[in-house]
Amino acid sequence: RPSDTEFRQGDVPAVMRVTGLVFKDIARVLNVSEDAARNGSAPLMRANKDKLNEWLGHFAWLTDYYMEPLMRAACGVADTVENLKTEKITDQKTIISLQEKVITQKNRQLTRVQEAVKTGMET
Repeated sequence: RPSDTEFRQGDVPAVMRVTGLVFKDIARVLNVSEDAARNGSAPLMRANKDKLNEWLGHFAWLTDYYMEPLMRAACGVADTVENLKTEKITDQKTIISLQEKVITQKNRQLTRVQEAVKTGMET
């Protein structure tokens, strides 16, 4: 079982393979297209209880074994992304503040130069 934070890219084909097999079996048993089995339009009530239990068991296993760790990992990634966004906003505010200080300093220097030129021209 993948750890709560470790859903490897290699796990994706395993999930796709298992879900594909279950949907193919649903389509075969109910004599419907695989699309109908996947989109929920297959008449599941035509299946016997044993088949319904088997399919439910496969999806419960998938959820427990793969999806739950994936969702936990995704939540961790989402938290990290949110923290990075907050840090980026803070950094951008700092950059803007520093740019404003640079502009203020450059304006002061320009004013001094203008005053020096004006004084030089008057003498």
